[in-house]
Amino acid sequence: MKVKVLNYITNNKIAWYALVVLLAIVVTLQNILLGENHYWGGTYTFYNNYIIFKTSFFSLIHNHNMYDYHFDKHADLFKYSPTFALFMGLFYYLSDWLGLSLWNLLNGLVFLYAITTLPGFTNKKTLYLLLFVIVELVLSIQNCQTNSLLAGFTILAFTSLEKGNAGKAAFYICCGIFIKIFAIVACLLFLFYPKKPRFILFMLLWSTVFFLLPAIVIGIPNLIYQYKNWISVINGDLSGNIALYKVGENFSLYGFLEILIGTSINKTIVLVCGIVMLLSPLAFIKKYKFYNFRMAFLCLILIWMVIFNHKAESPSYIIAITGIGIWCLSKENSKLALILLFSSLFFTSLFFTDLVPIALKQNLSKPLIKACMSCVVLLVIAIELTIKKNILEDNIEDKKIK
Repeated sequence: MKVKVLNYITNNKIAWYALVVLLAIVVTLQNILLGENHYWGGTYTFYNNYIIFKTSFFSLIHNHNMYDYHFDKHADLFKYSPTFALFMGLFYYLSDWLGLSLWNLLNGLVFLYAITTLPGFTNKKTLYLLLFVIVELVLSIQNCQTNSLLAGFTILAFTSLEKGNAGKAAFYICCGIFIKIFAIVACLLFLFYPKKPRFILFMLLWSTVFFLLPAIVIGIPNLIYQYKNWISVINGDLSGNIALYKVGENFSLYGFLEILIGTSINKTIVLVCGIVMLLSPLAFIKKYKFYNFRMAFLCLILIWMVIFNHKAESPSYIIAITGIGIWCLSKENSKLALILLFSSLFFTSLFFTDLVPIALKQNLSKPLIKACMSCVVLLVIAIELTIKKNILEDNIEDKKIK
């Protein structure tokens, strides 16, 4: 009986979608019922990020500076593109319980759909991947973040390129860029595939469309005004000059290293090293034809986007943990991959939950623990991509690129 139930769940994707829908609704109810939250010197909701997103539409259509503080409505700043603010108009006029439900469902379902499109992943592996990332997915949804959307769009860009659809890939990458600009690193994936001019043409097309779309509502001059404000807030965020309050701990590699060595670091040097690590595998052009190489590079990108984000947050790790899960589950009969998989699950997702006794974690730094396995796996993947033979397997399956 148990075997039949497990087989049914494994082969019935409707059950997977039902699980994600249930989680999104439960999290929405939790956020609504928690009531008021006191921080940043004011009283706000527990779904403050969603309020930031949806009220950006009001600021956009009324030509207010979207990137200024609006403490009468929400804490913190809006740091996304004017196009994203326009998109949030779909939610602005809805009551919070309905709008937040739809927002959380969108994030969860796009992510789930994306992982079901991974080439070479059986239903069983996809289900394992979903269960592996479920804690981080819930954390991202609880914080009403866009991180699961970014992970989903990056994976969909990869699978579209694998299917030879450059137009769709460019669309998904642009969706990511106009949410968080660091998603631009996903553009590197196009180097593995033919029809490069076609991809570049579609990137220019979709970028232009996304860039100018808000002008339909506010006109070109006001759109330029908002883009100037966006650039200003990004520069201020990078320099650390815009935060009026301590927002939280830094879960990036920069924060990891500063905790580890006990002093501040030169972030520019670390970033340059990270860029070298990201770009080095691209020198091995003859490996582009191997599917495992291309998938491993996708995983490298997913982890890299979080680790080298100058202010990564704990909810960002749905992106990194997805990269870890895809890479580990793509390895057959590998003890190292299995060790990394369960170590990542424990230290990244479970260590600071109630499953681990308080005595074991009360004196440990959460950013240090949370980031440690992502750093390790990132290094392992980078080594695998740059040595002559793979660490875990000698024979890489060769799949024809369309």
